[in-house]
Amino acid sequence: MPETDELVKVLFQVNDDTFEAMGTERVWAKPLGDDLYEIRNTPWHTCDINWGDIVKAVSENENEWPTIVDIVRRSGHRTIHIFFFKETTEVQKGEILGGLKSRKASYENANGRMYAVDIEPDGDFSGLCTYLGEFEIQGKLDYRTVVRPAPH
Repeated sequence: MPETDELVKVLFQVNDDTFEAMGTERVWAKPLGDDLYEIRNTPWHTCDINWGDIVKAVSENENEWPTIVDIVRRSGHRTIHIFFFKETTEVQKGEILGGLKSRKASYENANGRMYAVDIEPDGDFSGLCTYLGEFEIQGKLDYRTVVRPAPH
């Protein structure tokens, strides 16, 4: 195993029609050796790969980032994406996001409207979905627990 804390980028194929067409997403990962990597950030375009998952990723040549070909071991973390509507104020967003911590969830902000949420293995996934569902009903946000391509 390499003795390094240096992170590298690994790629995976994206099938997310929510945003402009993208073919791949890059995530940070810690190299473990033998083409194995530990994911070190929350993905924006999939809920199938999570913080801490161990993946196998290979590159066709040494000048390219490796591409994930298999998930070797799940970490127990889960990913949710939140999309705030334009009408949702900064104060409302702050209050909603503040409720994530008690459910052992943290988030990364993409653009002030989209957030990638990581739920720890002992976090309250179903409680978080119920919590976000209340704000979805109020028209403050939309959220997803799975990424499905739009029908063509």
